[in-house]
Amino acid sequence: MGCHVLHVRKDFQEFCMSTFRADSQSHESSVPANAQSEASKSRLSHSLLRLHKSMEASRQHEQQMQRLFKNWEDRWSSQSTELAQRLEYIESQLSDLSDEEDASPRLSVVSIYG
Repeated sequence: MGCHVLHVRKDFQEFCMSTFRADSQSHESSVPANAQSEASKSRLSHSLLRLHKSMEASRQHEQQMQRLFKNWEDRWSSQSTELAQRLEYIESQLSDLSDEEDASPRLSVVSIYG
């Protein structure tokens, strides 16, 4: 959708520029200098308006990305805490198993000669 909008904007800009060139060429000699400066002011205001809209869209996109990152960070912090707790539990179980093995042997070999 974004590419389509950019394509439409580009077509519109080309149309406006060609219309402006045709108008300025046909009326260049008959248009007073004051009107020409008004036309350039109008072009400047349109450019500034486009720039402002573009900056606003960029700010909104940045805010959205910051929200997504914050959500990811929050999810990761809760999951990392849970993961750390699970690892601690597994380590405690392993240490309990190793302590039991040292206390009493599981297998004894006895030999009798005679």
